[in-house]
Amino acid sequence: LYRLLIQPLKNELKEVVFILPDDRLHGLPFEALIDEKGEFLVRRHVISYQRSFRQMVFQSLKSERTQSGFLAAFAPDYTGTSYQAIQNSLEEVKQLSKAFQGRAFIGKE
Repeated sequence: LYRLLIQPLKNELKEVVFILPDDRLHGLPFEALIDEKGEFLVRRHVISYQRSFRQMVFQSLKSERTQSGFLAAFAPDYTGTSYQAIQNSLEEVKQLSKAFQGRAFIGKE
């Protein structure tokens, strides 16, 4: 799968790779793909999954049927790790949890 999906683009990849999977690719753990040297993709790139509009609509409809009024938002503390927070995620989590009366999980929580 690495040869088909990643290798044709490998010279274009930056440190952070944004994946917008569709259809059957939703279940594929891209970070576990192995390159021609036997290294996992996650060793050289930070993998960030983005949801397609179609998936967001499907999940939204499913959520409305099963758990109306539920929101949990996360803004982890990445201090001391090689990861970094998504820009403005803390502010977004605070605003979303307030607007939708949801629960915010911030920092180590």
